[in-house]
Amino acid sequence: MRELVSEFLDNEISRRSFVTRLASAAFSLGAANSILESLTPLAEAQTGAAADGRAGSLAPGTYP
Repeated sequence: MRELVSEFLDNEISRRSFVTRLASAAFSLGAANSILESLTPLAEAQTGAAADGRAGSLAPGTYP
């Protein structure tokens, strides 16, 4: 899972790929969404997305 988180934070994979790969690793979609939501602020801080208005979050239960 560390490698997967690292890929997401380094923008090597999309949010959709992250959730799909977590789900295929036996995480429920709810757990995958919780993990994703907890990582989103870190990803935005690394890319500066929050500062330039590109930041956004998903409503619970929705995926891009």
